[in-house]
Amino acid sequence: MTMMFQHVGRDTENEDMARAGTKPLDAALVDNYVTQLRQTVSDRSAFDDLYARLSTDKTVTVAEMIAIARNFANSTTAKSKKDAILAIGQERSRLTHAQAKAASAGRSKAW
Repeated sequence: MTMMFQHVGRDTENEDMARAGTKPLDAALVDNYVTQLRQTVSDRSAFDDLYARLSTDKTVTVAEMIAIARNFANSTTAKSKKDAILAIGQERSRLTHAQAKAASAGRSKAW
């Protein structure tokens, strides 16, 4: 009886077999991209160049892209690389809109 359960039961040795091919998250890469995104958010051309480079960077894994979006855009909804890239672009739009609104409010006159 125990022999049967031994072969049918879970193999604890290969428990993480489904994740065996994934590479670990490169925290330095994630931090580097997040820092660059934050630094260039107010400079449209620099941000667009960085955004294009990030979008086409094949070395960035899905997990890393999601981590970048999570750290830069506070996006918890990104489930794919495409969603993460979209969240980063939307966060830049939101931030520049907020900056423009704040600058406009500073210029307005009190009646």
